[in-house]
Amino acid sequence: MDDKILVTGGTGLLGGDLVTYFTDKYDLISAGSRDFDIRDRKNTIEFITSKKPDIVIHAAAMADVNACQTDESLAMAINADGAGNVAMACRDIGARLVFISTDYVFNGEKETPYVEDDLPDPVNIYGESKLAGERHVADILPDAVILRVAWLYGSAPNSFIQRLIRLGKEHQEARIKGLITEPFRMVEDQIGTPTWTLEAARQIELILEKELTGLIHCTAGGACSRYELARLVFSLLNMDIEVEPCHRADFPDQAPRPPYTPLENARLARANCDIMRDYGTALIEFVKSL
Repeated sequence: MDDKILVTGGTGLLGGDLVTYFTDKYDLISAGSRDFDIRDRKNTIEFITSKKPDIVIHAAAMADVNACQTDESLAMAINADGAGNVAMACRDIGARLVFISTDYVFNGEKETPYVEDDLPDPVNIYGESKLAGERHVADILPDAVILRVAWLYGSAPNSFIQRLIRLGKEHQEARIKGLITEPFRMVEDQIGTPTWTLEAARQIELILEKELTGLIHCTAGGACSRYELARLVFSLLNMDIEVEPCHRADFPDQAPRPPYTPLENARLARANCDIMRDYGTALIEFVKSL
């Protein structure tokens, strides 16, 4: 493809790895908050219009769930209104749009993976703001891709797997020095699907090549709890750490969390282009890459 791709949130968890993946393949522009303010419609439209991209991957977001809960107006301005502003700019110049959304649009009360036809019902402001963003995008640009991802990890040091490894090493060192004796605790009643950003980037590329549109779920296969994930990561790294299961209620947050949010890539499967591997296979490759 000779397309020009603009990635918003180009220094973020997903955006940064999208930039790395697409840089050598396309004419790529990475944009962050220093380049334009997605809350400002005029600024957003002027910036995107000036760059003339063929495709915009809108990964910029306010993703701190607790911060969203404490500042609803800011969350809505960025995640909802900002998405609408980007969609307007894309509509004006005829650019294709991929809007990155989240599994947190669901309440987590289902007992089987969510498909695209399931009704959203977010339990926190982050989920509400992303759902509002989805609706803005769909209203303004019906042919946009609305891509729901979940439990992302990648090269960014603040991703969950990277933080888990750091915490595990600190715990291991403290136990060796006799500073602590209790096991490493991790939540067992929050279940989702760890998804590698590199896998998501490959899938996004195929979605663009196949010219799919609309609402699409995009996560790795399978599901696990945070507790199971920690045990797997420590095992892959040969870290001798005892992991003890605990409950979400043991770690009170400002924002409630949905307990079960695995997604099924039903649309991708129907289009015969689901290339997302199961989370364990992808995680093994990621850990080796470290």
